[in-house]
Amino acid sequence: WLSLAEHAMLDSMRQYKAARAGGSGTVARKVDDGFRLVVRGLAKDVTNKQLYDMFRSFGPLKRALLVYGEGSDTQHTGEAHVTFEQRPHADAALAGMNDALVDSVAIQVCAEYEPSALDAAS
Repeated sequence: WLSLAEHAMLDSMRQYKAARAGGSGTVARKVDDGFRLVVRGLAKDVTNKQLYDMFRSFGPLKRALLVYGEGSDTQHTGEAHVTFEQRPHADAALAGMNDALVDSVAIQVCAEYEPSALDAAS
């Protein structure tokens, strides 16, 4: 049996593959209905499960997906999309994970939504 987190991760991976099969150059951009963060600078050995685990402590995730290069199902680009259900959780992850060290390398996290004015002022 799969845990709830593993089930959500597998569902996210299925949605990602379906979006890629549709020929879109951008991944699942049109199906996101939450608050998405873009993560860059991830080490090549980071897995979808590790990505999910890194961000789930900030709140419920809709999805967490590594971005794979054209024609590759095995080598990701070092970029990922993490979508939260609620804005405060995404804001907390943005503040907590931007410039965080993952495998001794600082990752960059940016929002694809307008961060709250309170967070932008700090």
